[in-house]
Amino acid sequence: MTRIDIHEEDGVEFAWSKGGHSNRVPFQTDLTRSIRDISRAEIASLYDANAEALDESEDPARDLSRLAGINRLTADSRSYLETCIEWRRGTALMAGADAS
Repeated sequence: MTRIDIHEEDGVEFAWSKGGHSNRVPFQTDLTRSIRDISRAEIASLYDANAEALDESEDPARDLSRLAGINRLTADSRSYLETCIEWRRGTALMAGADAS
């Protein structure tokens, strides 16, 4: 019996504990990783920890990139972060529906 799932996120494969690919995981600061090497669940956790400021931001992708330690936001990185933000919003809505 397999205890892990391989789940693809925008062309990158991540290994997760069985059924855990949508669970938040704490953001790990590691400046040697590319933004594409950070799962959307980890990006969502970073967003959650800074939600008040990011929800008020004029450019949440830019501000989220700074929080992740990325100084130069490329078009590809922005696109990925915007996808992660949308995924976070969708999973937050699902979690809220489960709670009701």
